[in-house]
Amino acid sequence: MAEALHLSAHFRSAWTNFATTGAPGRPAFDTEHRLTQVFGAPFTVSAYPEETSRGLWQHHEFPPLLLR
Repeated sequence: MAEALHLSAHFRSAWTNFATTGAPGRPAFDTEHRLTQVFGAPFTVSAYPEETSRGLWQHHEFPPLLLR
């Protein structure tokens, strides 16, 4: 339970900081390294964890969804 509360507090803090300063709390994203922050235990900044999936879909065009 303590770990979940710690994660929740860290996540809230990160979003509040981003909303007020615009700073994401990690290095700027670039297409070469694709670093992203992973919220877990521990918190890490690592390469995008779904790179295989991203590669499979990178050339697929998603049409707009028609809403009624």
